[in-house]
Amino acid sequence: MSEYQPRIIYTHNSTREAGELLQSLFTAELVRPSRSLWLVSPWIYDIDILDNRGGQFFTFEPHWPHRKLRLSEVISRMVENNTHVHIISRDNVYTRPFLASMRGRFGDNDPRLMMKTSALLHVKGLLGDGYFLSGSMNFTYSGITINEEKIHFTTDAAEVATNRNHLETKWGGSIR
Repeated sequence: MSEYQPRIIYTHNSTREAGELLQSLFTAELVRPSRSLWLVSPWIYDIDILDNRGGQFFTFEPHWPHRKLRLSEVISRMVENNTHVHIISRDNVYTRPFLASMRGRFGDNDPRLMMKTSALLHVKGLLGDGYFLSGSMNFTYSGITINEEKIHFTTDAAEVATNRNHLETKWGGSIR
């Protein structure tokens, strides 16, 4: 029997666990960046993802303002740190501003940033080198702070590898 235990989180509008978990994961990415990161969600808003009001992320980016930092700012920093970021989403009016922000920062030809869309996408997840977060939650304000969601977080190497292989096979983007 393995000592590994996945974490299941049920959220609703009075819990902050989803947002706190995402802040922890993105902070870990700044400390020890993954070689590649997959952000997969039909709806992605440029949500507040790190709370820098106290300036606690100064060592990662001295020019970040003392305010809540948006997803595009943090992912941009990851790309600048040479993490290969893969963003898979639907092409919709809600997600376009986030995708346009990323495209505006890096253009369409930066090999460190891959963005693809699918009209039928319903899968949601965040996959780094050593973890996989999946479940019903979209990367939106409602998904993280309001809706009732079920989130599964795992660091099991076999499960992480299986999901990475699936994403690479379906969408391309292997960096091996």
